[in-house]
Amino acid sequence: MFKKVLIAEDEEMMSLSVCSMLKSLEIDLKDTDYVSHCDVALSRIKKALRDGEPYELLLTDLSFAEDEFHKPEIDNGKALIKAVKEVQGDIKVLVFSAENKVAEAKRLMADLCIDAYVPKGRGDAQDLKHALTEVYQDKKYLSAKLKPEEKHHDFDALDKTIIRLLLDGKSQKQIPDYLEALKFGSSSLSTVEKRLKTMRDAFDFNNNGQLIAYCKERNII
Repeated sequence: MFKKVLIAEDEEMMSLSVCSMLKSLEIDLKDTDYVSHCDVALSRIKKALRDGEPYELLLTDLSFAEDEFHKPEIDNGKALIKAVKEVQGDIKVLVFSAENKVAEAKRLMADLCIDAYVPKGRGDAQDLKHALTEVYQDKKYLSAKLKPEEKHHDFDALDKTIIRLLLDGKSQKQIPDYLEALKFGSSSLSTVEKRLKTMRDAFDFNNNGQLIAYCKERNII
């Protein structure tokens, strides 16, 4: 297991909890191994490199509260990770954040080459332990507790009109004529079918009824 870990976390109770969890894995922590400001974290990593005792892992939050008594040049976890990677490219990075979005975690893995992402919340201690074990074995880890990417489609005026016509009982074959009468220009049956398929696929719907229900529930139509 890791022997030298730096924790960057501005919430004192959370930092103490993380330290306790790490110590349960027999990771020895000194008072200088946890900090509440990003620029201090970077300074500690630089000093450890100069002393020939580099940190193996940075465990950091993403958001840090403003401090009226300390105005750091680096004030967030993303900037910290970027700066740390520039001085010690081989350091492992585990993000432990209240931001719970799998899309954000994947972006950080792609853009900043982090090794693991664990959201804060129920069961996070065991999640962190699992992440540490995986990262120590040179594996990447995305917590299963991360919220999946939300399905999305930008409904334009034509999309909404097609769905309203279906809701009104019009068949797909009838819709092109109604669209032309409503000044949408000439639209073929193929165009209508492709539009509906694009909308269904965006949400993994199997039929138009699911699409209509979704749009009604969210006041899209």
